[in-house]
Amino acid sequence: SVPLDSPVYDERKTLLSNLFLSLSTRWTCHFQSHHGWGRKNDPSYKAAKIELYTLITTSWRLKVSFEHTHNNNRFGAGISLVK
Repeated sequence: SVPLDSPVYDERKTLLSNLFLSLSTRWTCHFQSHHGWGRKNDPSYKAAKIELYTLITTSWRLKVSFEHTHNNNRFGAGISLVK
């Protein structure tokens, strides 16, 4: 544990979330977020990521994702082989 009067302690507050949802028999969703505030001399920040998965066939899975950070938004998609 870091003492409160330590130079390492910067009074930052952080909220982390990690949620996995089964939307239906074929669709699942994975949500992650990271929020921080209260840090000396730095602005608050937030980041989030959402991934949707579905089975196209019994052997192929589709993934669609969106990621947001304080200075960037990214979309992605991919197909993978399921064993």
